Amino acid sequence: MGIFEWVKGQTGTWGPALLDFYYGNAGWINALVMAYGLLLLLSWQNLSRVSDSLVGQILEQAERMQDGKTKGKKPRAVRLGAFTLSWEEACAASRFPFVARQTGLMIHRSSPENVRSLITERDLIQRCSRRLEEMGLHLEKSR
Repeated sequence: MGIFEWVKGQTGTWGPALLDFYYGNAGWINALVMAYGLLLLLSWQNLSRVSDSLVGQILEQAERMQDGKTKGKKPRAVRLGAFTLSWEEACAASRFPFVARQTGLMIHRSSPENVRSLITERDLIQRCSRRLEEMGLHLEKSR
């Protein structure tokens, strides 16, 4: 007994019917799965671009707020709330109309509200922390 016969035996009457449906429409089904996968991949990359834009905004503002005498000193603590983030500008920097988190399968429209719900403060802190410490600033979480 092969694996296909065993699976058909375990799934009852609906198993063979489902398998026959798949065999008859495999081209369409696989094309839809591949198209969704490509859309999801492009959405992941788009959210990454938006996040890069936000990180760029933070680093640009950090360069303006740092003083020239930071070498050898203990890093100065700064909250993320001290930076003004333009979510609209970050969304406008991306040309693709959808965003998605890399750990999820849901695709969202690329709007400032959706992006704000997908990019957490923790994500921004993780992406900025090393470069900010090189500038003499230490980014800490808001309460």
